[in-house]
Amino acid sequence: MYASKAWVWILFVFLTILWGCSYFFMKAGMEVYSPLQMAAMRIAFAGVALLPWSIWHLRKVPKNKIGLLLLSGFLGNGIPAVLFCLALKGLDTNLGGILNALTPLWVLVIGVLFFHKNSTIQKTLGVLVGFAGVIILFLSKGNINLHNVELSLFIVVATMMYGLNINIVDTYLKEVPSLYIGTVSTLGIAVVYILLLVIGMDNSAGTASISLIQWNERHVWFAVALGVLNTALSNVMFYQLVKISSASFASMVTYIMPFVTILIALVIGETIPKESLLCLALILAGVFLVRKSK
Repeated sequence: MYASKAWVWILFVFLTILWGCSYFFMKAGMEVYSPLQMAAMRIAFAGVALLPWSIWHLRKVPKNKIGLLLLSGFLGNGIPAVLFCLALKGLDTNLGGILNALTPLWVLVIGVLFFHKNSTIQKTLGVLVGFAGVIILFLSKGNINLHNVELSLFIVVATMMYGLNINIVDTYLKEVPSLYIGTVSTLGIAVVYILLLVIGMDNSAGTASISLIQWNERHVWFAVALGVLNTALSNVMFYQLVKISSASFASMVTYIMPFVTILIALVIGETIPKESLLCLALILAGVFLVRKSK
């Protein structure tokens, strides 16, 4: 029992760190690459990293589940990867962080409305308390830029897809091992994006064939990190967390992610406002309420 509880929190913390760094990798990579190039390379590198396991696990997945796994790949990574890159190219990172924290709310709402899931008062309160902490955190920084607020719709749609995907996995893929979900779902979308990179499109539209991409060594590594760490490894860890805890609790990772950015700021010598500590307390309270409601 204790080992299981410890593993839940270990996965939670590692996912928070990995996904919390993803904004930095995307922003840095898009100094050279277009949003569509960055998203395509991210998924392509993830697919290559998981290829041996994907092919092996594909043979073990029930045939009637393959379609759901492909759908999960596009909802959980394929389409959101593009939407986030498009948004973050011109969207204030703070606003992006707030909107990404909509994921647990969508998990809850979509689960209740379309998957007939029950939600306790404690779980609902935990989600709302955590989201309030995220909003206060970014409002306290006082530098939210709304001049490109229309781009926020990309992230809103992405978080809706996250919420739908998590409910699909939690409802219809319970008997499929998390390693199978993470690898096979990634294989499906990787094939699409690798073909996109090989064939290419009009470079003015934001994508180009592999031969036309500027292979800047430093910035390629940001795409590699996004693919291998923030997508391939994180996928497997996240689906494992959903299975051993709950969909709502796993999605709460998005509430803690902003504090990874704060810790990075601390390391490079920036000061952390006291308001951030209050927000962290609120967010952690929300996380523990959702965890205890299971």
